[in-house]
Amino acid sequence: MVSGILNDVSQSLSVVLGYLDLVARALDHSELELARQQIVLAACAARSAAAATDDFLSGAHRSAHELVPIDVSRVVHEIAQLRVLVVDDSATLRELFVEMLRQAGCDAHAVGSTEAALARLEATTVDVVISDLSPGHGMNGWDLARTIGEYWPGVGVILASGGADDLAQDQRAACGVDAVLSKPFRGAELCDTVRRVALGHSWVSAR
Repeated sequence: MVSGILNDVSQSLSVVLGYLDLVARALDHSELELARQQIVLAACAARSAAAATDDFLSGAHRSAHELVPIDVSRVVHEIAQLRVLVVDDSATLRELFVEMLRQAGCDAHAVGSTEAALARLEATTVDVVISDLSPGHGMNGWDLARTIGEYWPGVGVILASGGADDLAQDQRAACGVDAVLSKPFRGAELCDTVRRVALGHSWVSAR
């Protein structure tokens, strides 16, 4: 019950942060109507997060992870043209993450299940896979990471979860997971994690 509520909260907050990133980009380009639309969507997601939080705050509290300053211009320069596949059963989050990555110059696409992800990997070249820990029915994120490591060892794997801080380091290494993202996260954090994984696989050069 608690984990389900936390997942609802973290997903809603990820959507809020993502839309706010897009608002900032729209304002930078004086696209006021687009910014207004993104603000409306962010407000709707914020209300969902508030409702889920009210359900949860009778007891446990999940502390927010520390926000680390990120050099956005450097990140965008280094991850441009990377081929990224997003795996999430939430259509809203898929669209949002793909938009964030494309704004940064990535060739990003998304699927709604691990089975669809494997089909995509068989059909085309992918540099980095970003998967939710529990992307719907079928195999989970750990299973997907192990399968990628077995059949596509050159592909980087990032897992995203509302409880990513609890994912054991030895389990990450055993499954071939290069990095984890704790929801909610900012667009800059998403792109910087992709950059670090790419650096680890020598797809981009360290500056």
